[in-house]
Amino acid sequence: MADLKRLHSDDQEYFRILTEEHGTLIRSVCERHAIDLDSAEDLYQLIWTHVWRKRRSYTGHGSFQAWLYQVATNCCKSHHRSEARGADGRSLFQASYRGGSERWHPSDPTAEVMRRHKLLRIRKAINTLPEKQRTTFELLVDNQLSAKEAATEMGVKQATVRSLLRYAIKRLRILLADLDDEMPRRNTTD
Repeated sequence: MADLKRLHSDDQEYFRILTEEHGTLIRSVCERHAIDLDSAEDLYQLIWTHVWRKRRSYTGHGSFQAWLYQVATNCCKSHHRSEARGADGRSLFQASYRGGSERWHPSDPTAEVMRRHKLLRIRKAINTLPEKQRTTFELLVDNQLSAKEAATEMGVKQATVRSLLRYAIKRLRILLADLDDEMPRRNTTD
């Protein structure tokens, strides 16, 4: 739980402590939304800047982690929308690799492309879930809240949270059943 008085003040030392305590959560959000390591680092900085500006909007109702997760996710989505508007119709993935001068070079580019493709499919499938199922899934799986914390955050009973998660997972299994079949196979005889 965040100290509201210190959070709402200009206490930069307390904010630094919060960034250390919750850095892993924000990095996980960045990795899900970024197209490469440099983009993840940029998003990380952008999110914490946004959190600093929005810190007074946290009122202490609900979990600080859930609030932080929501701010981070919204920041990433907003950033991607603005990037997409400036990408001249090209996908962000293509734009990021057009120059070839990126510092980030995976050891196996084919495996990395396949991994990114799977992650995009999974994220798209999650985004197609009904809102309550998606929120439940993100709070429990992405944000690693307990069922009790998620229920408090959503204003529902724990049984409802468990039920929503069960339906979300069932739908995701259907949507992603062909995920391994769709991936191109590498020729292992070379």
